[in-house]
Amino acid sequence: MKLPAISCIWSILIVCGIFEAHAQLNLENLDLQNKFTDDLLKSNISYNQVKEVFRRKCIEVSGEELGDKAYNDIESGFFELSECINNIINYTTMNQEIQTARPNGDLDVVFNKYCKKRSNATNCFETFSNKLLPCLDKEEQESHDVMTRIVQSLLNFVCHKDGDQIALFIAEKGFECLESQ
Repeated sequence: MKLPAISCIWSILIVCGIFEAHAQLNLENLDLQNKFTDDLLKSNISYNQVKEVFRRKCIEVSGEELGDKAYNDIESGFFELSECINNIINYTTMNQEIQTARPNGDLDVVFNKYCKKRSNATNCFETFSNKLLPCLDKEEQESHDVMTRIVQSLLNFVCHKDGDQIALFIAEKGFECLESQ
């Protein structure tokens, strides 16, 4: 499996996580199997296999010593990314704030609070994302640049007008409308 395919999987999971936080979706009821291609689902890839693919890819691109170091940096960087994001957004707290603010029409206040932390979230992502570069060939680096722009655009979309637009979308039951279609 090529690295862009794995990046795509992580991107889908990140996007689903963001939408889960904003729309209070129950991920247990989210039909992720229909979101992936049949070939990907049939591959039956484990977490350890994904890690090994990354490790081998790093060694292939950067050589044994530098590739192994790059892989270790990515592995520790993933935990640093998780910790960094968790320090910015506690999804449970945010969900409770959304539930409390929604009936009062104060969702904009909640999103404004979190949108002020957007640059911190971008820094978390970029720090991790840059650790991937030693493991990417030229074509994959272009995909990396696209992925970086997608994450930044997603944050910009959610925080457009300090979150007022997404707050209005949620207040008007936009996610529920999309799900019903």
